[in-house]
Amino acid sequence: MALEKAYCANHSERLAIGVCVETGRAICGECSTRYNGVNYSREGLEIMLARKREKSALPGRLGWRRVVMLGVPVSVLLYLIFLLFGEWLMLWLRG
Repeated sequence: MALEKAYCANHSERLAIGVCVETGRAICGECSTRYNGVNYSREGLEIMLARKREKSALPGRLGWRRVVMLGVPVSVLLYLIFLLFGEWLMLWLRG
């Protein structure tokens, strides 16, 4: 079985040196960027970076600033509720 020559998807006159792992397109040395030992085209890098941004923006991963920004108002609100209803609650619990 003979190997076929592949040409770059962006430069039809240049031989491809690899395939972008994201797009699956053949790319030449000028179009290829190696990241963590893997070939990416420009479009493939954009796809990979967009995926990383989406992962970091998941709601399950709150930064410390968001925790503080949410925690302080909630704590103040709970304290105010306790001030307003604390005496009544203590009387109710005593029976």
